[in-house]
Amino acid sequence: MFSKNHIVSVRQMRRLLVLDLFAATGLVLPMAVGRLCGTAGIFAILAGGAAAAVFAGLLLKLAARCRSGYPDFCREMLGERAGQAVMAIYAIKYFVTAALLLGVFAQIINHTFLTDIPRAVLGMAMLLICIYSVFKGLETRARLGEMLVYVVIVPIVLIILLSIPQLRPERLWPVRLLTREQAVQETADAAGVVGLIWAAVITFAMFSVVEWLLFLRPHVKQRQKALRGMIVGIAWPVVLNLLLLVVCIGVFSVAGMNNEQWPAVTLMQIVRFPGGFLSRQDGLMLAFWMAGMFMLISGSIYYGMESFKSLSKKLCKSWVIIFPGIFILGCFLCIYLNDATRLFIRYMVFIYLPLTLAVPLLLGLAGPFKRSFGSKKGDGRRILPKTGRAGKQKGRRMAAFILALAWAAGGMGLSGCGDLVEIEDRNFVMCLGIDTGPDGLEVSLGFPDLKALTGDGDNIHYPAVTLTGDSMEDVEAAYRAGSNKRLDYGQLQMIVFGRKMMKDSAQMREVLEYIREQPAFTRTVLVCMADDRAGDIVALDESVNGSIGFYLRQMFDNNYKEYRLTVGDLIIGLSLTDETGQIAVAAPGENGPKIINTEQIRGFYSAS
Repeated sequence: MFSKNHIVSVRQMRRLLVLDLFAATGLVLPMAVGRLCGTAGIFAILAGGAAAAVFAGLLLKLAARCRSGYPDFCREMLGERAGQAVMAIYAIKYFVTAALLLGVFAQIINHTFLTDIPRAVLGMAMLLICIYSVFKGLETRARLGEMLVYVVIVPIVLIILLSIPQLRPERLWPVRLLTREQAVQETADAAGVVGLIWAAVITFAMFSVVEWLLFLRPHVKQRQKALRGMIVGIAWPVVLNLLLLVVCIGVFSVAGMNNEQWPAVTLMQIVRFPGGFLSRQDGLMLAFWMAGMFMLISGSIYYGMESFKSLSKKLCKSWVIIFPGIFILGCFLCIYLNDATRLFIRYMVFIYLPLTLAVPLLLGLAGPFKRSFGSKKGDGRRILPKTGRAGKQKGRRMAAFILALAWAAGGMGLSGCGDLVEIEDRNFVMCLGIDTGPDGLEVSLGFPDLKALTGDGDNIHYPAVTLTGDSMEDVEAAYRAGSNKRLDYGQLQMIVFGRKMMKDSAQMREVLEYIREQPAFTRTVLVCMADDRAGDIVALDESVNGSIGFYLRQMFDNNYKEYRLTVGDLIIGLSLTDETGQIAVAAPGENGPKIINTEQIRGFYSAS
């Protein structure tokens, strides 16, 4: 479909840099920097980004000496054996990087969105698709980068812009370092200036994928413009990461952000689109981020294969990619159940970055001592794959086979493998009422009247039920023990807290912590307080049309917009008990619930 002349434009190089760098950092870097140095993280990102730009400029200067490609240049400067050793290190490094990125991808998607699909299936499907793209060559990768840069970057900019109304400027000031008491437990030893230094190092390490310029630069036409393209390609991800950090702190506060596992994903959940036409926009935004991860992972595999094929002519055959693929899959299966994000950050800092700095330094020092490395005239032979008709046909067949495997893995993950539960086997909770009682929590569940809501189908309306337990986990266990269906909070419209419950800060914290850890709960679900018991409000389910949850939601959307408070606001309040707000109070009426007044809350519980 695309020409295969191994030439890319400066614009394509720039957009590939933007995609690769932002995909590697967008969801991870603001979280890591915020936990290390809070609002001072803006200086860490700027310092790390500046260091990456300087380093990339030196790489471009080094790559300008490459006549036929970076692998050939390494052999020419270091000699055949030393050059092959360097390429072997590059290949292993990039393949391990791809495995860790697959782990990060599977972890984030499984934890925040596709919770029913096993991480192994998510990772294997992405791996197969990325391997397929490697068959298409550099030009296809460059063209994809041209198209996908808008798909990935524009939605993120939109999220940032829509977050501005919810941003609290006072949470951004003063700009200061975290103290040991403010830092989260895992980074408490790196507070203060030490935390700032580590945050800058992590930023530089995450941006060190600019090393790929060594492989890409010899294929760029108009090479005199490559420096400008590089600066712009790094500047965009730096600016986007700065904006994400500022917005996350302004919305959540430093403490609130550090208590979120994925603050950027949570930001996607709580942003309110005009008109409310999307209730789970985080899934849409994550789909765009997945496109960026596809480019990043496929880039790691592509440059790993370029290094791997340079070791021997026998490795230039298309089917040889099976062996690196097996190696990547094996590494992924070793780490996919662990905290892949933490492993990835440590790998980038302690392994990837030192190797990234060491090899160009070695090549720079090798010039004056070129002869002592045993280089002879004729070294630096370029090894190219076969391009005959038979080789091309084998490559197409292999690519088609890999694509078929990817479709099969994706279909298996999305059609019913593992713990997937069919929609008819789910019971959707529309309203959740939470009270405190003598035996712990008393949770009332309101379900939908499908015929009233859709105007079609059988009149199946499950009555509201009330269950007790020491915790939300116990309540759900009690439901499972007496039902053949699974509770699903994906369509939840309203959470009602009883008055006594709202005054019990310990119980409220426990429930809100549970909701925060459950991706099924949307942060934009509205909340209110019952004048007495929340169960009395949920019990009105029979007296309204559709469901009590949907009825309450319409009341707030149409008549009480100024009283709208979300469960996301209460979760943010867990870290901001010195801030006050207002919550609507509902009481039973003659024909349904009614809003009688508002009461003050302090952070997340009733202050009255």
